[in-house]
Amino acid sequence: MRKKRYTLGDDVAAWIETFCVHGPGDILGQPVELTRDERMFLKRAYEIDAEGNRVIRRAVRGLPKGSRKTEFAAWVALAEMAGPVRFGEWNDTERGWKPKGARVTDPYVVCAASTYEQADLLFAAARACITEGVLDGFFDCFDKEIQFKDGPGLLVRVPAVAGANDGLRPTFCVFDETHEWTGNKQRVHLVLENGLAKRAGAWSLSITTAGNPKVESVALSQYEYGTRVKNEEIADPGFLFDWRESSVSLDDLEDAEKLERPSSRRILSRGSAAMTSCAGSARFPFTSSPATT
Repeated sequence: MRKKRYTLGDDVAAWIETFCVHGPGDILGQPVELTRDERMFLKRAYEIDAEGNRVIRRAVRGLPKGSRKTEFAAWVALAEMAGPVRFGEWNDTERGWKPKGARVTDPYVVCAASTYEQADLLFAAARACITEGVLDGFFDCFDKEIQFKDGPGLLVRVPAVAGANDGLRPTFCVFDETHEWTGNKQRVHLVLENGLAKRAGAWSLSITTAGNPKVESVALSQYEYGTRVKNEEIADPGFLFDWRESSVSLDDLEDAEKLERPSSRRILSRGSAAMTSCAGSARFPFTSSPATT
């Protein structure tokens, strides 16, 4: 019998739309409006079980270029700093028991990319979200890290080319453009993910440009693993694989009929279970009590 699951994803989405703004670009400082796909991803990424434990430990998201993957990752990173991303308590509502989210105690958020330049893009999206919006009064932003003005909590920029410290204890890691994580950078990814085991409820989000990766990289390893999960060769309910790619393969590029009707397909694999949505309104980010985990 499948176990019933709940989600904090709606609360996280509401927090992002209330407190986050767009980063560098033509719509700098404008409020965020999440897409349907982004909302659905958050629902699945923030599933919890009946005991309030996080279900997803590793999430992989592959999307076409221009899908604002990096900016979305920055919003999730900021939510992991100050939003209702951990289970706090159960609320008795007319529709039954619903989970209420709480902040992470002493969050340590890692924004990682393969190069200094890509790490700067991810970090700049998070920093601009603070300096251009309502969160500005609650954080101190520096060149390589973001801190709470009052209380523990840190968001750091990590370029994989610089190596990684085995002693980190992150509560959340986001890995940007993982198809560029090749060679020794793959070990940096492994070191950072291993560090997540040191904190309760910690998880990672890897994002990359969709398509079947050909070069040996973190993206290729995750694509192959996610495909095996999709095909039920591996049972891993803690792995969320969200991949959108063209349905036209390289072998079909000379097939005029298939090229006339281009389409995309979405591969979505996770542990299957009934899921109840947590309908909650956005709250000021620093008023709810931190989670105990």
